[in-house]
Amino acid sequence: MSSIIMNFSNVYSGQDFIHDDNSIYMDMSDITGTDCYCDDDAAAEIKGRIGNMPVKAVHYIDSGNYHYVSSIWLDKITEPFILVVFDNHPDMQPPAFGDILSCGGWIKNVLDNNGYLEKVLIIGVNRKLTDELEDELKMYTESGKAAFITRQEIADMLDCSADGCEELYTDMYADAADKYVGEGHKVYISLDKDVLDERIVSTNWDQGDMRLNEVSSYINAILKNNELAGMDVCGEPSLGQAHDDAVIRSNGVNRYFSNIMKNFLL
Repeated sequence: MSSIIMNFSNVYSGQDFIHDDNSIYMDMSDITGTDCYCDDDAAAEIKGRIGNMPVKAVHYIDSGNYHYVSSIWLDKITEPFILVVFDNHPDMQPPAFGDILSCGGWIKNVLDNNGYLEKVLIIGVNRKLTDELEDELKMYTESGKAAFITRQEIADMLDCSADGCEELYTDMYADAADKYVGEGHKVYISLDKDVLDERIVSTNWDQGDMRLNEVSSYINAILKNNELAGMDVCGEPSLGQAHDDAVIRSNGVNRYFSNIMKNFLL
């Protein structure tokens, strides 16, 4: 199979990519305690349901409220890997209470608890949000366990109007892959569509300004000399936002990533 669709909020109704060949649709909407925060019972239930499902697939995990599902998939990996996240948010907030898994702190949870994680690279994040968490992030950045390419850095690098810009862009993606990932690694990719410009897709969180070709260029550069361990995609609109145009655009973006990842899933 190439795609696994995990429906928590019924937001995929009206999106026809879920019926593509080699896709599995999993209804998770009956599991309570999952919206933004995932309690222990819900986490155990999700783990049980995906127990026999492959990590090496594209997992569609609903809106950004469920981005923590990435960490549950990552728990299935039993060899060293690098995590590459595309997200407008750092998702490294300390837990609000206890050690509960949350959409806003799941990356911190993985860094603290997953022994196979070598490092995490977050691409497209808003610098303002990383600055707000500077003290909390310092232990990870100084140890080399976490690195960031902010949306502001990307905009600066893409600010080119001279001849040779296309070559410059190609070098930018290759240089990032070499600097932050290297070669010969297993790489898991997690994409929150809120990293994309709102003219491309609508999500239920504030959004960045990346374009589809920028995201795919980073992916291609990173996977040129590394092996895909798996991928997930979140960032659906909320049900209240899911008007016809939002559904059409979200469906198109989901199919776009299903198509470009096919060769990496072989």
